[in-house]
Amino acid sequence: MRAAVHGYTAGAALANRMEHDSGTLTAGKAADLVLLDGDPFAVGPRDLSSLRVRATFADGVPVHEAW
Repeated sequence: MRAAVHGYTAGAALANRMEHDSGTLTAGKAADLVLLDGDPFAVGPRDLSSLRVRATFADGVPVHEAW
């Protein structure tokens, strides 16, 4: 699971030569992310679909909220 998350985040940024602008949660980088209602590392692969998106951010701006 950790390898998959890394591949979709830091790995993708590196492959696209955008590691200085995105890929990790670091001050000054693009803040595109989702906030889930649970820890995806704490559930099994079959339970990932039970996690719900609580908020989505694009460039640090909330574009979806479901509280």
